[in-house]
Amino acid sequence: MEKPIEEGFAILDVLEEQDHIVGSAKDTWQPLVETKEEWVQYYSDHSERQNLGGGFDSYSCCNFHYLRPVETIFNIQIDKESVRWITEEDIQWLKDKGYAKLENGKWRVNFSDRFNAITSGTVPKLGNSGRKVALAGRNIGLIPQDMLPFTSETKEDEYFDENELTQEMWDLAGAFQKRFDIGFKFLNPNVKEQYDEWVLLSPFSIYICCGCPWVAGVQQKCFNTTNHCVTDLGIEDTDEKRYGDTYYRKQKDNTYKLYRRVAKDFVVYNLGYVYTLKSKSLTNNEEDMTNARIIKEKDSPAVGIWLPMLTEDVFRSYCKNFGITVIETSNGGVNWEAMIEGESTYK
Repeated sequence: MEKPIEEGFAILDVLEEQDHIVGSAKDTWQPLVETKEEWVQYYSDHSERQNLGGGFDSYSCCNFHYLRPVETIFNIQIDKESVRWITEEDIQWLKDKGYAKLENGKWRVNFSDRFNAITSGTVPKLGNSGRKVALAGRNIGLIPQDMLPFTSETKEDEYFDENELTQEMWDLAGAFQKRFDIGFKFLNPNVKEQYDEWVLLSPFSIYICCGCPWVAGVQQKCFNTTNHCVTDLGIEDTDEKRYGDTYYRKQKDNTYKLYRRVAKDFVVYNLGYVYTLKSKSLTNNEEDMTNARIIKEKDSPAVGIWLPMLTEDVFRSYCKNFGITVIETSNGGVNWEAMIEGESTYK
């Protein structure tokens, strides 16, 4: 096992006025796991690292550790219908287009880190910021790993070359972007209340220092410059934590894996990212929203907004948002007679 090139290439974000912060408005997203320990079974690093062999470092830690949490959220939604915010049609599309492939009997999504690095503007020897990386994934889209891989044959100038992106790649990324709404929010992973709530909804992208000292394979607390991005899956033992990483590290069992072992009091930057995922077809479009009406309950001061839901998928999505159980017919459709509680009339 070669000594990893490990300099760290994360550009730290600071909050801006338009940023979405967990807890700044009511979050209606529901937990995807019951305990944080469940994330590991849906997480796959695909043995992908940001430096290959005796070659070069891709400076893409922010890209890798944006995509790994997002891939994990895709994986659990494909596996577990009870927490699913993406449609069966979109799941089949992911399989048909090569985003999702069978790994040990489970469908696992793998996005091209290199495509995200190019489209987000990752810079050699400088890296990128989490915000720019997440915005590129959200606004430009993503493509399958096999379409633009990072291999031991990839040269450094090729890795960052936008000319490597074909029209087919741009078209597929655009089609992906039209189907999936990948949101992101900021949180402070050092605030226990935020951490404990959101670790059940999303793995985190967090920022650490590469240069802290190591003792017996475990990186120790220090206050040096924060310069690297990793994935926090909530893994911890009695004496250490483990973060998903893009550099191989020696584990307790003497194997080398893409996990970084750190002390329980290890210092983490006070701004990290959490992610949300939903099929865009489950959200009312702008035309539907223009049909919203203000209504008042008869013989009551209560006033509300009536929002038309023109498809069954959208109806189910809103029910999940508000914790309403959908009553179904024997053939699996919505039992409207049992669900509808009344009718409205308008002026």
